[in-house]
Amino acid sequence: MVQYWRLTRTPTARTLYDVFKRVGLTATRMYEYEASITELDSETLSPVPSGVRLERVAPGDVHSLAGDIDFSRPVEPHEREWVVVAYVGDMPVGRALVGDEEAPYVEPLERSITVSGAYVRRVFVHPDHRGAGVASRTVLDAMAVARDELTCDTATALVAVDNEPSRRLFEGRGFRRVRTHDYLRVGALSTYHVRE
Repeated sequence: MVQYWRLTRTPTARTLYDVFKRVGLTATRMYEYEASITELDSETLSPVPSGVRLERVAPGDVHSLAGDIDFSRPVEPHEREWVVVAYVGDMPVGRALVGDEEAPYVEPLERSITVSGAYVRRVFVHPDHRGAGVASRTVLDAMAVARDELTCDTATALVAVDNEPSRRLFEGRGFRRVRTHDYLRVGALSTYHVRE
């Protein structure tokens, strides 16, 4: 059976999405996940995969991730966002961003949404290093940053419905689905619905 996410999570599919977006057609469905992070401790954190080193980069030290590992979609951290970067040697192989902005802008929904606690976003692991636990450990470290540095009790993440690997990642780290966001724009007309 063909896995749908493998068809939509490719550079070609992203190019098609961007073409449709430029002509005014956008459709997005995202699940909103939430997790309590007050119980997070060293027992909860999985071990760092062998040969991988994690680095927490504070907002004042993050200047740009233009040379980021996800070259298809470089990311700029927001003003108060921390970045957790996973390295193998000196090469970055994974990252996650986490901040405590009350209403972060969510590009695929073309709007800001209100979140409780911290917002974890743009989790990415280089394809050569997937399946080794890098994403799991990076997300867990981002949750620890949210608790320790941002003093948040909860963490929120938004995941596209077709992104099955990310859905499994967050669900496996204690996140539960709390809402579904549906957005459709055709030209100047748009609809947006949130379902509990």
